[in-house]
Amino acid sequence: MTVFNGYVSPTLGMMAQAHALNTIGINLANVNTGGFKSTETRFSTVLSETLDKQSDLGGVKPKDYQKIDKQGFVVSSLSSLDVAINGRGFFIVNTKFDGSGETLYSRDVSFEVATEGTEQATVNGALVTIKKAYMVDKNGYFVQGLERDSTTGTFPLTATLKPLRIDQFAFSNTGEATTAADLRLNLPANDTPSTAQVDSVTLAGTVGALEAGDVYSVTVDGTTVSYTTTGAEANLDAVRDAFVAAINANATVGAVVTAAAGTTGKLNLTAKSGGTAFTATSSATNVGATADNVATLTNSVANATGSVQLYNIEVFDSNGKAQSAALNFTKGSVVNQWSVTATNMRDPVAQIETITLAGTVEAGDQYSVTVNGNTVTYTTTGIEANLDAVRDGLVAAVNANATVGAIVTAAAGAAGALTLTAKSAGDAFTATSAAVHGGTSVAQVQTYTVGGAVEAGDQFTLDINGITSTFTIGAEADMNAVRTAWVAQINANPALNGDITAAPGAGTGEFTITSDVAGTPFTVGTVSQVDGGVPSGLTITTAATTANYLAVADNTASNSTTTANVTTTTTSAPVTMTFDPTGVLTTPTSLALAFTFPGGGTSSLTLDVSGITQYAGDFTPFLYTKNGFAATDMKRVTFDSIGQVIGVFDNATDRPIYKVPLAQFANPNALEMKNGNVFAESGESGTPNVVVAGANGFATFLPNSREMSNVDMADEFTRMIVTQTAYNSPASVFRTVDEMTETARDLKR
Repeated sequence: MTVFNGYVSPTLGMMAQAHALNTIGINLANVNTGGFKSTETRFSTVLSETLDKQSDLGGVKPKDYQKIDKQGFVVSSLSSLDVAINGRGFFIVNTKFDGSGETLYSRDVSFEVATEGTEQATVNGALVTIKKAYMVDKNGYFVQGLERDSTTGTFPLTATLKPLRIDQFAFSNTGEATTAADLRLNLPANDTPSTAQVDSVTLAGTVGALEAGDVYSVTVDGTTVSYTTTGAEANLDAVRDAFVAAINANATVGAVVTAAAGTTGKLNLTAKSGGTAFTATSSATNVGATADNVATLTNSVANATGSVQLYNIEVFDSNGKAQSAALNFTKGSVVNQWSVTATNMRDPVAQIETITLAGTVEAGDQYSVTVNGNTVTYTTTGIEANLDAVRDGLVAAVNANATVGAIVTAAAGAAGALTLTAKSAGDAFTATSAAVHGGTSVAQVQTYTVGGAVEAGDQFTLDINGITSTFTIGAEADMNAVRTAWVAQINANPALNGDITAAPGAGTGEFTITSDVAGTPFTVGTVSQVDGGVPSGLTITTAATTANYLAVADNTASNSTTTANVTTTTTSAPVTMTFDPTGVLTTPTSLALAFTFPGGGTSSLTLDVSGITQYAGDFTPFLYTKNGFAATDMKRVTFDSIGQVIGVFDNATDRPIYKVPLAQFANPNALEMKNGNVFAESGESGTPNVVVAGANGFATFLPNSREMSNVDMADEFTRMIVTQTAYNSPASVFRTVDEMTETARDLKR
């Protein structure tokens, strides 16, 4: 080995130690950098061999080892956006908002808020433009997370990662309707029970073969059940028993009452639910030989409602609004039974009735509308152009009526139709309509006039209904006398009698022919005159004076409900709750509740009532819980230990809105370090495995904390001293070789 080869080993040594010292300097410079991962420089031997396998050159080269998997120091923080990872894994960030940028990984939790894009929103009733804000790291990279699945309420890992929007209005229009709730309370066993209404029906009349066809009827809440005797019944009790079976077999009536045999010829109707009244009537129709069958109804036991306990529950509707509903618990008439109903507010709907008029427009016809017993009538004048004009007249009459006009508003509808709309939505009204034919038929009138000089033998002829009437002038003095005589002749004609009547007119020689039956026309034929002697200028003329008219009795008025009334409150059908003797609820264990609230929001939920008890004492609520949430503004966000981003809202509620997953690598120390204290996937690190914190032993989150650098200053200073010493040694060798070289140079001279 030449003396110049002596420079190689110390030079490599100084370079390697200088590199190590630089690494230590970088570590110490980032001792307070959040999430910084230190690097440790180690060394390996460098050898060179000659042809005879003798090593004549040697040295050292540095190799850096990243300590990315080493946990950094964790310190507390006042920022709700700071959260440290306790364990393995990295936050996932993307350089672009839409996820099209580079995906990077970080342990630095100094998250911030950055705006990206705008949207229109309604704030305090005004449409404004708001800026959307997202969670970013200190580089402005968007933190990626999982959105909550509204159906399952979970954060599925199979979902696409998205940036986390956390501005005030991010969830202002996002709510989730309540679908499940749990209620636990005690109903007082010593409350006053309800009394079930009982109506008794007493049957009377002759029974036997000659009485077959007699009918006994009972009407309950508008539904009628009848029993027709066969004639084979032995007595009234047999009729009663068959009638009881018919009532109980009727699905509608059987759901309201239970029929049972009473004393002789008597049956009892008992309300299915104590405290729920019903209306009943009875009747009998005779068909048999003896008209003595009757059915008399009396009220045996009056309906009385037992103690009612109310409990208001809150639910969230489909519009994201908090709504309330009242549960009404009523002590039943049966021991250990209660009934429960649900009452809630809703948007009222104004009732609309449509009245349709029909018929020929004739003077004297009447169309009327009756609202809550008050009738308004419009009588046609005959000058109306059509039914729409009649309709408009009836509309004006309804609105002008002080009583009816205070209940409904009338308005023109389709052709010949008008509508009645309730003045107050939710207030039902009863409306009927009617039409009375008042049109008058008009008898046909034809006027005839004869003229000229009067000469015996002159003749006048006219034709009516195909029958010819000829009058020959005799001793008549003038045309008025001719007219009078001819009128008498026409009226005496049996072929025309009953069809028409002739009468003298007002003018000279004038007379009229009038139909005997108004509305039954007659036909007018030709008229002529024949001079029987010296031409005297005879004339006969005819003119239609009054046209025939037959009044048509076809006017009608019908009404239909176009829009049903909807009240401001609605109460569900009662559900019977049954308890065992120990006060434990046996049936049902849950209630299916469906609500429609003001604004159109709905909620269908299953209420768990298995925890309701019946013990003597007070009505005592213990617990009510529900799922769902309201749409409201968000005040701030925090983290929990499993990586959920918790939104804290203006209505004093909080809920998970996102979940931040972790990326784990098979070889995290092989990740590529990037500027900004982030890491990129490399071929040696392997692909990321995206997991959630707190599951299967994976890392947890430490809210309001920051992970600092994993640099150990004591260790770094120790290694710095060792590195400095290690640097000085090859430097001394280098100096010695340099001196030897100078000596050799001088000797050569």
